[in-house]
Amino acid sequence: MRKIILIALTLSISLTVFSQTLILRSGFHSEKANVPNNGMLFHGITFTSPAVDLLLSFNLSENISFQTGLKYIPYENCAGIKLPEFIGMWTGNPLYQALGVPLLINTRLPIKLNRFKIYIITGIVPTYTFAKESNIFTYSAWKSDISSLYRITEIHRVSDRKFNMLLNTGIGVSYSFKHFDIGLITEYHSGTYTVVTSDIIIEHIESGVIYNYQATSKGSFFTINAEIAFPLFKPKNN
Repeated sequence: MRKIILIALTLSISLTVFSQTLILRSGFHSEKANVPNNGMLFHGITFTSPAVDLLLSFNLSENISFQTGLKYIPYENCAGIKLPEFIGMWTGNPLYQALGVPLLINTRLPIKLNRFKIYIITGIVPTYTFAKESNIFTYSAWKSDISSLYRITEIHRVSDRKFNMLLNTGIGVSYSFKHFDIGLITEYHSGTYTVVTSDIIIEHIESGVIYNYQATSKGSFFTINAEIAFPLFKPKNN
């Protein structure tokens, strides 16, 4: 992680001859898990605690810029559970937190829309896990007439490996005011190795039937972010 930070700082210093913009980005954060193909588990689609980005953007040309900085990522759940005759549920258990160093290329599409800009983001985000909690949760679900009763046990195990690599792609639109830009961007981050393994045990109390499933997460997630960008300064030769 230190090497990655040093590389990012070196790139930032070497790019000071270019125009710089400070970007704050945050919004809805939805985690994606790998779940078995059955009727009880499904990909988590609920929005959890938001990821937060603080970035510096360096203009490399009229339509291309390089962005780097820090990204805070909280991870809360691995999969959703849908029991027969029940609405789908998420436990929202906190699992781990990570810091990332985004290394992104922002490409502005050559479309003239007055003050609007449409752009595509691609790149990588090396991350470092700084807080984690492998845990066990047990809870029950029942109907008002107690005709169906389930006991659910979730065993979450967070990998001891500290580093992950996220592949990032997204598309956004922004509107330019006099001194700043505001925008909306959707991004998908795809992890490269398994970070969380969750054993999910569902017991139907009346029949005694027990269902055993396993879900995994590579730290992948989808975001819908609002962003605000402030230009810092422009080089003297501009």
